[in-house]
Amino acid sequence: MTLAHPLLRLPVTLVAPLLVLALWYWVAANELAPATLLVPPAQVLETLWLMLGSGELVEAAGTTLARVAAGFLAGSLVGIATGVVLALSPRVDRNLGLAINLLAQVPAIAWTPLIIFLLGIDEAYKVFLIAFACYFPVAVKTREGILGLSPRLLEAAAALALPPALRYRKVILPGALPALLAGLRIGLSKAWIAAIFGELFASSSGLGYLMNSGRIYFQMDMVLAAMLATGVLGFLSDRFLLWLHDRLPGARP
Repeated sequence: MTLAHPLLRLPVTLVAPLLVLALWYWVAANELAPATLLVPPAQVLETLWLMLGSGELVEAAGTTLARVAAGFLAGSLVGIATGVVLALSPRVDRNLGLAINLLAQVPAIAWTPLIIFLLGIDEAYKVFLIAFACYFPVAVKTREGILGLSPRLLEAAAALALPPALRYRKVILPGALPALLAGLRIGLSKAWIAAIFGELFASSSGLGYLMNSGRIYFQMDMVLAAMLATGVLGFLSDRFLLWLHDRLPGARP
């Protein structure tokens, strides 16, 4: 059995979180930070349990998750379509490729004032901000993945005279899948960031709203509990994305 076995790697992956937890406990127990700023881990877990029991945390998590799912799906679909068009049309790529790459460098949250001006602060603003955040990485990575395909693969598809739709589905997108997955994972991470940011400043529901409420009333245990729930949901959604990828045709050698 090699060291690469998952069961042997598991304790190593837990070292960093356990060290952080131990440091957190030690700092809180020795009162090296104000109690209103850094509450003990046990208090956060107690608050987390109470919020789960009351349904408050479940409702907030469900609201945020629904926003992330809607925005991520919309932004990813448009991003994939954009990446395909840019990669397969040199003329469009020359006219729009540079602009999209430049805009991709601007954080989505920097567009918040303009988006609020156009859409207000209702649900449409939050979903659009999430979609906007994940659109650019998906578009850029899809384009890179298709342009990185082997010319021989494209020549073989052309020699077989495959219809365009079948060529995209059977050759182009499966070949670009690794880059596309990278773009989707980056986009998903940015979607969670945008979701919490949107809820922090313009929402009456969701995990971001819980964090903001805890901040206002100096309930750091609520803030940390909501942060922990966000981290768990973000991790699980990323694992789900990898699970779906592994079950797509052509995903495995």
